[in-house]
Amino acid sequence: MAANANIGAVALERAFGQSGNLLLSTLVMISTLGILNGVVLTGVRVPYAMAHDKILFSGLGRLHPRTGSPVNALLAQGIFSVLVVIFSDGFAAIAALFVAVAWFFYAVTFAGLLVLQWRER
Repeated sequence: MAANANIGAVALERAFGQSGNLLLSTLVMISTLGILNGVVLTGVRVPYAMAHDKILFSGLGRLHPRTGSPVNALLAQGIFSVLVVIFSDGFAAIAALFVAVAWFFYAVTFAGLLVLQWRER
């Protein structure tokens, strides 16, 4: 097991042949797309809400007239994502950046909740 970087793929390939490896690749792809969908759809609501509250540029708080989606915030998030992909050193760097930023904001959120709890006794 120590010699293999992806023991799950090796185990499924030995158990089910090449179709096991294909099954694992498909499951990883579906899981990744599901996570990406959640990150895009929920992550865009933060700049939208901040723009709506006049903390960020007001253009980010505009909703599309037909779909009701925050189109400018989606475009800004897409542009920022493309820049990250262009200027990164590969998938590992992007994943490390995502994890570091996510944990930073978890910590900031936790600290904010503690401050609110202290202020609103």
